Amino acid sequence: MAAPLREPAARGATTARSLGCNVKAFSRVKRRLSREFMTRSAPSSLSAT
Repeated sequence: MAAPLREPAARGATTARSLGCNVKAFSRVKRRLSREFMTRSAPSSLSAT
């Protein structure tokens, strides 16, 4: 009886941990993409520096 109850809890903890890591990585990628988009949409004089 304890094993079936313990498994979903462990799975939920691992999914929550992976979700946190995914959110961190997603924010990092989003920041990098926004920076690239800003440099691309900015005038050539700004992107040259």
